[in-house]
Amino acid sequence: MARTGRPKTELTLTEGEHEQLVRWSRRAKSSQALALRSKIVLACAKGTDNKDVAAQLNCAVATVGKWRSRFVAERLDGLLDEPRPGRPATISVEAVEAVVVATLEETPQNATHWSRASMAKRSGLSKTTIGRIWEAFELKPHRVDGFKLHHDRTGSPKTNREDGSTPDLARFREVHSGFSSRILRSADLCVRQPRSAAAARRHETEAKLLAAVGDAFAVDVPATLRRLPPSAEFPLGAHLVRWLEGQEVDASVAPGSIGDFVHGLHGIDLGRVAALLPDFGQWCQRQRKLEAAGLTGLEGRVERGLLDGIRELMTRLGDGIETGSRPCLIHGDLWYGNLLMRQGRLSGVLDWEFAAIGDPLVDYAALWYLGDDFMSSFLGSLRQSVQDLPESIKYYRILREFHGLIWSIENADHEELEESIEKVTQVARSVLA
Repeated sequence: MARTGRPKTELTLTEGEHEQLVRWSRRAKSSQALALRSKIVLACAKGTDNKDVAAQLNCAVATVGKWRSRFVAERLDGLLDEPRPGRPATISVEAVEAVVVATLEETPQNATHWSRASMAKRSGLSKTTIGRIWEAFELKPHRVDGFKLHHDRTGSPKTNREDGSTPDLARFREVHSGFSSRILRSADLCVRQPRSAAAARRHETEAKLLAAVGDAFAVDVPATLRRLPPSAEFPLGAHLVRWLEGQEVDASVAPGSIGDFVHGLHGIDLGRVAALLPDFGQWCQRQRKLEAAGLTGLEGRVERGLLDGIRELMTRLGDGIETGSRPCLIHGDLWYGNLLMRQGRLSGVLDWEFAAIGDPLVDYAALWYLGDDFMSSFLGSLRQSVQDLPESIKYYRILREFHGLIWSIENADHEELEESIEKVTQVARSVLA
């Protein structure tokens, strides 16, 4: 039967646009809104229907339509944040980009790094404007953006890896910057630098955890090759790890390959990790705190009837999480941005910093981002069905959306707050139906 409705303008990408969208799509922590918009455009460029894109990315069909249309009309610039009410912006996108590129890729004469004054002189902008641009992009030129080779008294570079070889540290470049860490890469190596003491502790726990159980998995995990001690470049230290190749998974990944991984992960003997992680009771307490913070964040932001329904469900199911599940080792953040695939099968799992002794349904809830059809096949590979899952899966599906809600409130990111509320609302209506 012929399709009805208004035909959509064809969406095609140039090679440069595709590369930029892929880079933006990986900024899932530093800019969740921009990452989602980029994923929407990339999916639409494959010819995927708006409804299917919305289901795949767990967002509203209207959101897909908005950013698809915006990109068709304005290309990459259309995905950037719209101006806020008030005085109109006087700095062009090109001027901002020029400052960012110069900060990252150039050094001033007779200095090791840029200051606000020197960059203002170079760009013709004010020192205040330079400061705002650096703050927006989390740039800190006084902290060297690459590495320095440290030499011994003979002038030879010191070994920087445990196997005795010396990587060319000057070649490392930043490929990701998030609110908890930044990643610098050179060929098959990368350095993960924590941005806070809490992140540093999580990274160290992750390194110990993967050293203890990483050999249990048939997929790649980011094992630490060397710990870099605190220094001027890395005030909190860092970890040198192997770069994992692969593309971010989508709904085309073989569900059974993820099912095999999850089955193995949840079956690991807790005796191997108990000394590294908080016990299950402590983990449950953290979930209840997140629950309380999320419910507070929804006050005045969603309609009263929906909020009452969410509060009743979260309170009722939250009261039973400590006694109603079998604790096991979980990844804790098993969404598609942390999963890699090659030739249609799961090949690697990243970002283990939220691994814990917790409820296995947390990992199931994260995988729901790949859509209902994927979940049905995934659960089938584990000889389960959606109907077999305990009702507490509803608790964890909503709780997962609280992370983005709380982050956007704490960081006063109004654009991401709007999209976080939309996601909470969409998931809540689904599970309350």
